[in-house]
Amino acid sequence: MPWSGSGVYTRGYASWTSDASNGLPISATKFDTEDNDFAAGIQNCLTIDGQNKPNATLTWAQTLALTKGTDSTVFSIARTGGSNNPSLIWSVADSADTVTASLNTGNMALVFNPTLYTFGNTTDNPAMAFDTAGLTVNMSNVGGRVLTLNGCTAGQAVLGFQTATVPYGYLGTAGAVNQLIIGSGIGDLMFRSENKNILFSTNAGTTINAELTSAGAFEISDNAASPTLFNAGYMDAPQNNQNGNYSLVLSDRGKSLWHNSGSAHTYTIPANASVPFPSGTCIIVSNATGAGNLTIAITSDTLTWANNGSTGSRTLGPSGICVLYKQFATGWQITGPGLS
Repeated sequence: MPWSGSGVYTRGYASWTSDASNGLPISATKFDTEDNDFAAGIQNCLTIDGQNKPNATLTWAQTLALTKGTDSTVFSIARTGGSNNPSLIWSVADSADTVTASLNTGNMALVFNPTLYTFGNTTDNPAMAFDTAGLTVNMSNVGGRVLTLNGCTAGQAVLGFQTATVPYGYLGTAGAVNQLIIGSGIGDLMFRSENKNILFSTNAGTTINAELTSAGAFEISDNAASPTLFNAGYMDAPQNNQNGNYSLVLSDRGKSLWHNSGSAHTYTIPANASVPFPSGTCIIVSNATGAGNLTIAITSDTLTWANNGSTGSRTLGPSGICVLYKQFATGWQITGPGLS
């Protein structure tokens, strides 16, 4: 064979000049050998009219560049055999800097230009799929954007899935209220870019049922006609054991403070100006049997004893238990057995 298998062509007969110099006669056998090598070599070449086609994978040593001097088709891929025989045709429109992939029907399948990326057309309704078990975007919804990739200017979506009239999910601009919405309508699941990270709402988007705040707190709504969101609580009152002097912190909301020291200590409610516990905050304070007296003090706001309406610090004796309830911004109430 004239081809070496690695791209080198070797003549079957080395030198006619050498034969002539040595006075050797012309040989029909040598000519046949040479011509047969030429025929075998040419048979492994591609022809410009497409008669000789590759029958194995071609690996290009350099970049494959296909150019044509008009706005007509530059690159076309077609399948032969089968029932549909689809083809993919790439063309470049120089006047608009546009690259187009067309079906063999002549209709557009994919268009790239400086301002728009378009998939599908209303006649053929082609589908774009990534793996049969993965993502499929059906282009059959005539009149609506099924898949939209736009710029990030005000009011535009970056990624959208929608019917003719209702968005199913989109990414808004960086400054938009709603960053990502997924669901059967507006607002089933929303990821926002402002002070709320995740919102769960009704289909209509008018009522928020739950949210994850930017601070990482999960909030749920009450059952009012116009719900208000509140921090989600616990199934119990998680215990915070403090056997020394202690100043309450915001994370003590809804928890129980347990004092189990034989010495006397003070728990202090900080001023609303420094630690703004929400109104309605409840905190349980428990003093163990045999523990020292526990003073419940307040920094600059008002602590009212529910027993008789007096204000100021209270003492919780051994085996005593009380509840601290914040009535308003600077007003707390305390009640429970063992207080004095």
